Amino acid sequence: ILLKLLDNDNTLLINSCDKVLALAAEQTLHALHGAVLSLLLKLQDHNHPSNIRINMKLLRTIINIYQKQVIKKKILDNMGNADMKMDDLGAQMQLSKVQLYRKVKAMTGKTPVELLKEMRLQRAYTLLMQTDKTVAEVSAEVGFALPGYFSSCFRKQFGVLPTDFRNKQLSKRK
Repeated sequence: ILLKLLDNDNTLLINSCDKVLALAAEQTLHALHGAVLSLLLKLQDHNHPSNIRINMKLLRTIINIYQKQVIKKKILDNMGNADMKMDDLGAQMQLSKVQLYRKVKAMTGKTPVELLKEMRLQRAYTLLMQTDKTVAEVSAEVGFALPGYFSSCFRKQFGVLPTDFRNKQLSKRK
């Protein structure tokens, strides 16, 4: 898809940046990875300084989108593991703890731990809304070892205790 946006000189059109980013955001991780690799090969063949400056900025943005998706996918895959550490996530991605921290902070504005907690709470919100699981079951499923800590985090994030939220959802269904 990215290669379709190349002009006759095989340089990326500046006006296509938004379209490329939109396409990149829609791609599966595998397809996006392949597109980025293809683009890198094209850039190696045509290395005019001004083209490289424009293309490398766009490429860095695309790679950041890809890395953000990979990080979120890894977190989702390991969400139920209450013992999951960010060091483990970094090791899976072949990044040091410091590199992972910097990348996540730059991409999301949150620390890796904050991102993990936010994603766990969003998943818990969805589960409480769409299933009949108890608060304790949801808490364990999303990776909170202590239901009390889960309740306080949930209230801080959404302004309501999970039991009260669950009761509202059950009353809406009736």
